[in-house]
Amino acid sequence: MDGAQGTLYEGEHFQLQFKFSNKYPFDSPEVTFIGANIPVHPHVYSNGHICLSILTEDWSPALSVQSVCLSIVSMLSSCKEKVGL
Repeated sequence: MDGAQGTLYEGEHFQLQFKFSNKYPFDSPEVTFIGANIPVHPHVYSNGHICLSILTEDWSPALSVQSVCLSIVSMLSSCKEKVGL
């Protein structure tokens, strides 16, 4: 995943890992940032875990991998200051 143009993450490249349980799509996948470049963001832990409601209580089986990625890009893009958890 690339940081969106015009944001604090422009020009940065990130890698996501999706893990799907046997209960997918009724349970959300586990999604984490992996690799050397974990984004510094208020909703991303230093271990790559992402705090995003659609990955927990707001999950819907109608959501796709694409919609999860779009939500993560949107989350990163709305950040005003690089402060981590």
